[in-house]
Amino acid sequence: MSYGCSLKSNKWKSFTSKNKTTKIMVCSFLLFLLFTISCSSNLTTELSLDGFLQKGEYQFGTLAWGSPPNSVAKNLSIIKLKSEHPSRQCYKVDNRYILDDNFPVMELEFFDQKLGCVTFTFLIENGYEEWFTKQLDSLSQIYGKPNEQAKSTLEQVQAENYRWISGDTQMHLSKTILSKNGAKVGLGFISTQVIHEFGDVHPEL
Repeated sequence: MSYGCSLKSNKWKSFTSKNKTTKIMVCSFLLFLLFTISCSSNLTTELSLDGFLQKGEYQFGTLAWGSPPNSVAKNLSIIKLKSEHPSRQCYKVDNRYILDDNFPVMELEFFDQKLGCVTFTFLIENGYEEWFTKQLDSLSQIYGKPNEQAKSTLEQVQAENYRWISGDTQMHLSKTILSKNGAKVGLGFISTQVIHEFGDVHPEL
């Protein structure tokens, strides 16, 4: 009798153990799926300073100048921002980018539904001088010395601006010192053709 009960007890323990193992495996698999989905929705793309000059024009990646928002939205996750004028719309890009350990905010500006400006804004607290100099040197090595550069101080705010020009397009690198320990760095691209066409239609803006 005791032998039978012992056997039954052993079988039950074995079944319970297998059941717990199965539950653990299922939970682990579900956690893996959640982790994978979470990571895939927050992928970070490393910004490369190469390839900004394509066929004689400065631009970012495959974003063609003059493209409408619905075309850009096929490749980027964009969020429309408030605008003072319906013909001039700004969008924030929800995709994540990184350049030398700093994350920028990427924005797009459309003029009469035509892409005319792409900007990356970095807010850097410490070591911004070295970081900015590194980017300036890298861009100068790749694309040559800037066509234009300017330094200014207005109400104790120091700013530096560098501009590369090719045809009807430009690439900008700027630095604005916000405090002793922080600065705003901008890397941007514009199509002067799109902006000039917009200005001809809307001279009041």
